[in-house]
This record gives sequence, C-alpha cells and structure tokens, in this order.
Amino acid sequence: MRQKLGRRHPLIINHKPVSTPEWLPSLNPANQKEVIGCAAQATVAEAGSALAAAAHAQRQWARRPAPERAAILEETARLMRRDKAEMVCGNLYLNRAITGAIVGRQPFGGFRMSGAGTKAGGREYLQHFLAPQVVTENCLRRGFAPVEEA
Repeated sequence: MRQKLGRRHPLIINHKPVSTPEWLPSLNPANQKEVIGCAAQATVAEAGSALAAAAHAQRQWARRPAPERAAILEETARLMRRDKAEMVCGNLYLNRAITGAIVGRQPFGGFRMSGAGTKAGGREYLQHFLAPQVVTENCLRRGFAPVEEA
C-alpha cells in the first residue's frame, strides 16, 4: 500500500481521466505530514461536463432491460464484497445508502477506526444534541399578593 501513497487522482468524466490545475491533498489523520493522495478539483465547467455525461449515461442505463441492469448491479456488489479489504476508506457502504450524517456528529473515529466513538442513537451520542436548561417556578405562593412599593 505504501507505494500507492501520494498519487494524483484525476477526475473521471465520461470514462476519461481529466487533470486540473488545482489538486486537493488528502492527509493521513494519524500523521498530518503524510499525504495519502491528491484529488483533482473540478471547476464549474468540469462539473457541468460531468453532469451532462451522467444525464446521457442515465438515459442509456434506462434503455437496458431490467434483468441486464440487475445483473450489472449484482456483479458490482460481488466485486465490492470481494475487494472490500483492499478499499482504503473509513466507511464503506455495501448495498445500502450512506448515513447522511452531520459533519462533526458522525460516529467515526478516523481512518480504519469507524465506530470507535459514540454510536448514533446511544445515550452518549444524544448528549451531543442537548442544551441544558433550567426552568424554575415558585409554586409555594398562592393567590394574589400586590407588590409593595417602598
């Protein structure tokens, strides 16, 4: 794995690699001086090209018969299950949607430490969303008592 560190990863638009002038480094959380890799940063024009390519691909995908689409998805899932140990990521979602967690709130401990923190829905996790508040009421006083002026 070490020999793969520091590589530049271009955008892939319409099955073609696209390099850009700006690159975003991804750092090792355990060693902030170590660059894991650099991702190409898309411009508005490149994002537009990617959306156009995705729209075109979706129309082609929709024309495929359902059994063919199912076979492609099943093969993709099989390959991901086979290679999941090689995928270098903190969270890997197979056959399910991502959590949509709030940044800074997701129970994620960092590189290969998913779930090392508090768990979503647990008592400790819920405390992240609480704001302590005290409300007091004088319930001993009964009836009307005018305020005395000095």
